[in-house]
Amino acid sequence: MVNVLIKKKKESEILRSICDYLQIKGYYYWRQNSTGIYDTKRKCFRSTPKGFKKGIADIFVLSGHYTVALEIKSETGKMSPYQKDFEHHWLKSDFRYYHIVRSVDDVIELGL
Repeated sequence: MVNVLIKKKKESEILRSICDYLQIKGYYYWRQNSTGIYDTKRKCFRSTPKGFKKGIADIFVLSGHYTVALEIKSETGKMSPYQKDFEHHWLKSDFRYYHIVRSVDDVIELGL
């Protein structure tokens, strides 16, 4: 019997893979960084800029006449309350496409 150890991918690895895929396919997209910035001199996180929204999707893709919001999650990752709130407001504002994706295959299945 052969023991096979399957390493679970981190969200950061999945995010990079999806960005690579979107770039190769020629999509106009951007990654929205929502992680705090640590100030090594002051030894604390910098305050967020005015208007910053917690929970904003990780990647936005312009596809045809639509903007697609992608929230990247690991195999077991769950949405935070802030992310659920952002999804609610995104969909309520007539933006039709908000997806939780866990792999490049998920993005391909969306038709991107």
